[in-house]
Amino acid sequence: MKSLIIIVFNLLFLSITLFLPQSLYAASIADFTNIKNIKLDEKYKCKEYEGSLKLKMGFHEVNGNMFVLIDNGDDSYYAHSHSKVYKEKVENTEVTSYVFSWPSNYGLAGAVFTKNFLIPGEKHLYIKYLKNYGTINWVNEHEKIFNNNGNNFDQDLIDFNEKAQKVIFNELEFGNPFKPEDIYAIPDKKLIGGHFLICK
Repeated sequence: MKSLIIIVFNLLFLSITLFLPQSLYAASIADFTNIKNIKLDEKYKCKEYEGSLKLKMGFHEVNGNMFVLIDNGDDSYYAHSHSKVYKEKVENTEVTSYVFSWPSNYGLAGAVFTKNFLIPGEKHLYIKYLKNYGTINWVNEHEKIFNNNGNNFDQDLIDFNEKAQKVIFNELEFGNPFKPEDIYAIPDKKLIGGHFLICK
């Protein structure tokens, strides 16, 4: 009788977990990577204004942490970065800014994704390449996170972003807390280029 009760309980638990959203029991953002048509909290298609850059990206929260994911090109995503989230009210409209690091062959860039900034309902992605980013090879440091395949993947992304954002906030003269208008106050001498994308 005791064995029967245990079996019934296990079956009941299994049936419940099968119908739970993945986000409720996911242990890591890695659980959402490289899976086609995975459901994320937010998904966007972005196209550069007066440029050729196009990308699909998403945001997803796991264990209270927000992560940025980039499309692999086959409707699956890889975890690109941890992101800080800033919110403020501007004329009764909530403006949200996701601020994260963007390592590239050009060195280190600061990336900001905004919602309702400038125009209510509009979503924009700004990528700003720093002229001075120190002696760290940010691309190599970023790649190490993925090569290690460790159990601390989420924390490694968080730590990397924290380290990079100290440089980004200092060099680009972002305020604390960040406000989206900081993007347009960056001195030109601090940058080597960038991108402005409109997202839908």
